[in-house]
Amino acid sequence: MRARRSLSRVGELLFCAVMLVAATTAACSGNGASAPAKDDQSVLLKAKDELVGDAELNWGPSAELNAWEGVTVDSDSERVVGLSLRTRGLNGQIPAVLGELSMLRVLSLSGNDLSGEIPKEIGELAELETLTLSTNTLSGSIPNELGNLVNLTALSLNGNKLTGPIPTELTELTALQSLQLHDNQLSGEVPEALSDLEHLRLVRLSGNQFQGCVPRQLLLVEVHDLVESAIPTCELGRPQLTPFPPISDICFDDAVIPKMMQIGEVAGQGFTFDCRTLLQAKASMPSSCDLNWGPDTPFVEWDGVHVRLGSPPFYQDSKVMGLELPWDCVSNGLPKVLDDLTGYRFIAVSRSTEGPFNDIPSDWVPEVDSGEIVAEELKEFGIECVRFVVYKTTDIDYLVTVVSGCGMSE
Repeated sequence: MRARRSLSRVGELLFCAVMLVAATTAACSGNGASAPAKDDQSVLLKAKDELVGDAELNWGPSAELNAWEGVTVDSDSERVVGLSLRTRGLNGQIPAVLGELSMLRVLSLSGNDLSGEIPKEIGELAELETLTLSTNTLSGSIPNELGNLVNLTALSLNGNKLTGPIPTELTELTALQSLQLHDNQLSGEVPEALSDLEHLRLVRLSGNQFQGCVPRQLLLVEVHDLVESAIPTCELGRPQLTPFPPISDICFDDAVIPKMMQIGEVAGQGFTFDCRTLLQAKASMPSSCDLNWGPDTPFVEWDGVHVRLGSPPFYQDSKVMGLELPWDCVSNGLPKVLDDLTGYRFIAVSRSTEGPFNDIPSDWVPEVDSGEIVAEELKEFGIECVRFVVYKTTDIDYLVTVVSGCGMSE
């Protein structure tokens, strides 16, 4: 019996020891989770004097971090995720130590009187989505390190005294939707690769000292100031001195598409969508392509655009049914953006020669057997006399009819 009691007592002691270790581990773990939050507080206290200058902020150890002016704290992690101090009269400099706020998603310091350079350490904020430093007196160049901000969707550095070129590293910000660099003293050439940022919806570059020309594809961004920038537009290596207005301005202009037709559209369908798609396609066509697609011509009168009108008064379901394009416009292949013209459509490409087409782009596959059917379909749209070779592209799901000779200028 005594031996059993001894064993039982040993078991109880072991159980208590295990529980004590578990409790200690949990307590340490809890302290570890809160440590980064304390680190964020320490970073902001280090940054305060340099950032604020003569202004005042209620930052201090006597107030809870989530009560500090301009500071947003995530309720779960207790980490600082936002620092927004717009128009607070700050007249110091941007502290490099802010680069240690590793969970920061928004940094907005616009509308102050901050001077000095943008610290390269800002490029260490891997979670940053919005960086707004506009309307200060910042100088120096844009740090190349900002190209490391892979989650950045908005970059606003306008209204400062920044000099030097736009870093090519900014062209690696694949999530970027808004780029505002206007009203600085930037120079050099506008990187052509900015045109490859597929999510870019707003770009402003005016009020700088750029040389060369603006990549033509940037004119396709929905909102831009390139018309006012006095920077010529590149067109296949040579400047085009009169840039197009933004596509959104053209396709929502009453003179191009009457407001009544715009009202009757289903979202993402109708004339305004097709208008924007065609303008994007035109921008990638060779300079020898002479089409009247633009702000000076009503959409229904655009060259080679065959439309089907819906029912009045709002003309619902109106859309482009097909295109009749000169060979000069597609000699390098069909613009990829035409993929967006979903549903049944046709493209008729005009050729003046009746000989074999040895220069057809490699992604066009012959389908001569369907020629008679296509000819009948083309007659429906007023193309009466056709000698044709029919092709199907490998990446677009409608027929391309190469029309030759008959009814066209030799």
